[in-house]
Amino acid sequence: MPVAPPVTLLAAALLQSAASAPAPEARIVRPPDLNLLYIYPQTARAAGVEGSGTVTCAVSADGALSACRPVGEEPAGFGFGVAAANVAKRYRAEPAAPGAALPAEATFAIGFRLRPAWGPLVRVDAHDGWAVLQTPFVWQEFFPDRPRKEGVAGEVEVKCAPGRKGKATCEVVRETPEGYGYGKAALKVQQTLRLSPPPGGAQATGRVVRTTVRFDPRPKD
Repeated sequence: MPVAPPVTLLAAALLQSAASAPAPEARIVRPPDLNLLYIYPQTARAAGVEGSGTVTCAVSADGALSACRPVGEEPAGFGFGVAAANVAKRYRAEPAAPGAALPAEATFAIGFRLRPAWGPLVRVDAHDGWAVLQTPFVWQEFFPDRPRKEGVAGEVEVKCAPGRKGKATCEVVRETPEGYGYGKAALKVQQTLRLSPPPGGAQATGRVVRTTVRFDPRPKD
Protein backbone atom coordinates (compact mmCIF):
# COMPACT_ATOMS: atom_id res chain seq x y z
CA MET A 1 0.00 0.00 0.00
CA PRO A 2 1.59 3.32 -1.04
CA VAL A 3 2.45 5.70 1.75
CA ALA A 4 1.84 9.42 1.27
CA PRO A 5 4.89 11.64 1.56
CA PRO A 6 5.37 13.31 4.95
CA VAL A 7 4.71 16.75 3.45
CA THR A 8 1.31 15.61 2.20
CA LEU A 9 0.45 14.18 5.60
CA LEU A 10 1.48 17.43 7.31
CA ALA A 11 -0.61 19.55 4.95
CA ALA A 12 -3.64 17.34 5.50
CA ALA A 13 -3.20 17.57 9.27
CA LEU A 14 -2.96 21.37 9.14
CA LEU A 15 -6.07 21.63 7.00
CA GLN A 16 -8.00 19.34 9.32
CA SER A 17 -6.86 21.34 12.35
CA ALA A 18 -7.90 24.64 10.76
CA ALA A 19 -11.28 23.26 9.80
CA SER A 20 -12.00 21.97 13.30
CA ALA A 21 -10.71 25.01 15.19
CA PRO A 22 -13.56 26.97 16.81
CA ALA A 23 -14.23 30.49 15.58
CA PRO A 24 -13.10 33.30 17.89
CA GLU A 25 -15.71 34.41 20.37
CA ALA A 26 -16.33 37.78 21.95
CA ARG A 27 -17.87 39.08 25.14
CA ILE A 28 -20.22 41.98 24.45
CA VAL A 29 -20.00 44.81 26.99
CA ARG A 30 -22.82 47.27 27.54
CA PRO A 31 -21.86 50.90 28.26
CA PRO A 32 -22.60 51.77 31.90
CA ASP A 33 -24.40 55.02 31.06
CA LEU A 34 -26.76 53.49 28.49
CA ASN A 35 -30.46 53.71 29.33
CA LEU A 36 -32.54 51.73 26.86
CA LEU A 37 -35.78 53.35 27.98
CA TYR A 38 -34.84 56.36 25.86
CA ILE A 39 -34.91 54.30 22.66
CA TYR A 40 -37.67 51.89 23.66
CA PRO A 41 -39.94 51.25 20.63
CA GLN A 42 -42.97 53.50 21.04
CA THR A 43 -45.49 50.88 19.92
CA ALA A 44 -44.14 48.34 22.42
CA ARG A 45 -43.97 50.89 25.22
CA ALA A 46 -47.56 52.02 24.66
CA ALA A 47 -48.72 48.39 24.74
CA GLY A 48 -46.60 47.54 27.79
CA VAL A 49 -44.69 44.87 25.84
CA GLU A 50 -41.15 43.82 26.72
CA GLY A 51 -38.86 41.99 24.34
CA SER A 52 -35.44 41.71 22.73
CA GLY A 53 -33.72 42.39 19.44
CA THR A 54 -30.89 40.32 17.99
CA VAL A 55 -28.22 42.05 15.89
CA THR A 56 -25.08 41.20 13.96
CA CYS A 57 -22.25 43.75 13.95
CA ALA A 58 -18.83 44.01 12.37
CA VAL A 59 -16.05 43.93 14.98
CA SER A 60 -12.88 46.01 14.58
CA ALA A 61 -9.48 45.12 16.04
CA ASP A 62 -10.06 47.41 19.04
CA GLY A 63 -13.48 45.95 19.81
CA ALA A 64 -15.59 48.74 18.30
CA LEU A 65 -18.83 47.64 16.66
CA SER A 66 -20.17 48.97 13.36
CA ALA A 67 -22.53 48.15 10.50
CA CYS A 68 -25.02 46.62 12.93
CA ARG A 69 -28.11 45.08 11.40
CA PRO A 70 -31.17 43.42 12.95
CA VAL A 71 -31.41 39.66 12.43
CA GLY A 72 -34.27 38.84 14.77
CA GLU A 73 -36.64 40.06 17.45
CA GLU A 74 -38.95 38.62 20.06
CA PRO A 75 -41.85 39.21 19.96
CA ALA A 76 -42.05 40.19 16.31
CA GLY A 77 -43.72 43.31 15.04
CA PHE A 78 -42.85 45.74 17.83
CA GLY A 79 -39.62 47.20 16.48
CA PHE A 80 -37.18 45.61 18.93
CA GLY A 81 -34.81 44.50 16.17
CA VAL A 82 -34.46 47.96 14.65
CA ALA A 83 -34.12 49.58 18.08
CA ALA A 84 -31.36 47.14 19.01
CA ALA A 85 -29.49 47.82 15.75
CA ASN A 86 -29.69 51.58 16.34
CA VAL A 87 -27.99 51.35 19.72
CA ALA A 88 -25.71 48.31 19.27
CA LYS A 89 -22.73 50.34 18.05
CA ARG A 90 -22.44 51.84 21.53
CA TYR A 91 -21.56 48.39 22.89
CA ARG A 92 -18.04 46.97 22.69
CA ALA A 93 -16.56 43.56 22.04
CA GLU A 94 -13.88 42.07 24.26
CA PRO A 95 -12.00 38.78 23.81
CA ALA A 96 -13.73 35.85 25.49
CA ALA A 97 -10.41 34.93 27.12
CA PRO A 98 -7.17 36.87 27.77
CA GLY A 99 -5.09 36.98 24.61
CA ALA A 100 -7.82 35.49 22.44
CA ALA A 101 -8.62 36.93 19.03
CA LEU A 102 -11.77 38.87 18.25
CA PRO A 103 -14.17 37.58 15.61
CA ALA A 104 -14.89 39.55 12.45
CA GLU A 105 -18.57 39.66 13.39
CA ALA A 106 -20.57 39.29 16.58
CA THR A 107 -24.22 38.37 17.00
CA PHE A 108 -25.93 39.18 20.27
CA ALA A 109 -29.30 40.08 21.75
CA ILE A 110 -30.29 43.28 23.52
CA GLY A 111 -33.18 43.04 25.97
CA PHE A 112 -35.72 45.81 26.50
CA ARG A 113 -37.46 45.98 29.88
CA LEU A 114 -40.03 48.50 31.00
CA ARG A 115 -39.67 47.66 34.65
CA PRO A 116 -37.04 45.48 36.29
CA ALA A 117 -38.32 42.78 38.60
CA TRP A 118 -35.79 43.85 41.20
CA GLY A 119 -33.25 46.56 41.28
CA PRO A 120 -32.33 50.01 42.48
CA LEU A 121 -34.83 52.79 42.01
CA VAL A 122 -34.21 56.52 41.62
CA ARG A 123 -37.10 58.84 42.35
CA VAL A 124 -37.15 62.57 41.67
CA ASP A 125 -39.50 65.06 43.31
CA ALA A 126 -39.55 68.63 42.02
CA HIS A 127 -40.54 71.52 44.27
CA ASP A 128 -42.34 74.87 43.86
CA GLY A 129 -44.94 73.54 41.46
CA TRP A 130 -42.62 71.88 38.96
CA ALA A 131 -43.67 68.39 37.83
CA VAL A 132 -41.40 65.52 36.77
CA LEU A 133 -42.53 63.93 33.49
CA GLN A 134 -40.50 60.70 33.69
CA THR A 135 -40.96 57.42 35.53
CA PRO A 136 -38.38 56.51 38.20
CA PHE A 137 -37.12 53.57 36.12
CA VAL A 138 -35.48 55.97 33.65
CA TRP A 139 -32.54 56.73 35.97
CA GLN A 140 -31.84 53.22 37.31
CA GLU A 141 -28.42 53.03 35.66
CA PHE A 142 -27.24 56.18 37.45
CA PHE A 143 -27.41 54.36 40.80
CA PRO A 144 -23.86 54.25 42.27
CA ASP A 145 -22.34 50.76 42.48
CA ARG A 146 -21.17 50.79 46.11
CA PRO A 147 -24.45 51.69 47.87
CA ARG A 148 -26.36 49.45 45.49
CA LYS A 149 -24.26 46.46 46.54
CA GLU A 150 -24.32 47.42 50.23
CA GLY A 151 -28.04 48.21 50.24
CA VAL A 152 -27.58 51.80 51.45
CA ALA A 153 -30.34 54.28 50.59
CA GLY A 154 -29.62 57.95 49.96
CA GLU A 155 -31.15 61.34 49.34
CA VAL A 156 -29.83 64.44 47.58
CA GLU A 157 -31.23 67.94 47.26
CA VAL A 158 -30.23 69.78 44.09
CA LYS A 159 -30.70 73.37 42.95
CA CYS A 160 -30.51 74.29 39.27
CA ALA A 161 -30.52 77.72 37.66
CA PRO A 162 -30.13 78.93 34.05
CA GLY A 163 -26.52 79.14 32.93
CA ARG A 164 -24.66 80.23 29.84
CA LYS A 165 -25.93 79.30 26.38
CA GLY A 166 -29.19 78.03 27.82
CA LYS A 167 -27.61 75.26 29.88
CA ALA A 168 -28.64 74.81 33.50
CA THR A 169 -26.07 75.06 36.27
CA CYS A 170 -26.80 72.62 39.08
CA GLU A 171 -25.30 72.20 42.52
CA VAL A 172 -25.79 69.78 45.39
CA VAL A 173 -27.40 71.45 48.40
CA ARG A 174 -27.53 68.39 50.64
CA GLU A 175 -26.29 64.81 50.28
CA THR A 176 -27.18 62.05 52.75
CA PRO A 177 -25.19 59.95 53.42
CA GLU A 178 -21.98 61.40 52.06
CA GLY A 179 -19.19 59.35 50.56
CA TYR A 180 -21.36 57.04 48.44
CA GLY A 181 -21.41 59.05 45.23
CA TYR A 182 -25.05 60.06 45.50
CA GLY A 183 -24.34 63.75 44.85
CA LYS A 184 -22.55 63.03 41.59
CA ALA A 185 -25.30 60.62 40.54
CA ALA A 186 -28.00 63.20 41.31
CA LEU A 187 -26.27 65.72 39.03
CA LYS A 188 -26.30 63.15 36.23
CA VAL A 189 -30.03 62.76 36.76
CA GLN A 190 -30.51 66.51 36.31
CA GLN A 191 -28.91 66.33 32.86
CA THR A 192 -31.72 64.07 31.62
CA LEU A 193 -34.58 65.54 33.66
CA ARG A 194 -37.72 66.67 31.85
CA LEU A 195 -40.04 68.94 33.80
CA SER A 196 -43.34 70.75 33.42
CA PRO A 197 -43.30 74.34 34.78
CA PRO A 198 -45.64 75.50 37.54
CA PRO A 199 -48.74 77.65 36.96
CA GLY A 200 -47.55 81.01 35.68
CA GLY A 201 -44.52 79.47 33.94
CA ALA A 202 -40.89 79.21 34.91
CA GLN A 203 -40.74 82.91 35.79
CA ALA A 204 -43.08 82.23 38.72
CA THR A 205 -40.20 80.60 40.64
CA GLY A 206 -37.42 82.82 39.35
CA ARG A 207 -36.46 80.03 36.93
CA VAL A 208 -34.73 78.18 39.77
CA VAL A 209 -35.57 74.48 40.00
CA ARG A 210 -35.15 72.55 43.24
CA THR A 211 -35.41 68.77 43.28
CA THR A 212 -34.98 65.96 45.76
CA VAL A 213 -33.46 62.79 44.34
CA ARG A 214 -34.04 59.63 46.37
CA PHE A 215 -32.03 56.46 45.84
CA ASP A 216 -33.62 53.19 47.00
CA PRO A 217 -31.45 50.09 46.44
CA ARG A 218 -34.25 47.66 47.31
CA PRO A 219 -37.66 49.07 46.41
CA LYS A 220 -40.76 47.17 47.45
CA ASP A 221 -42.82 48.20 44.43
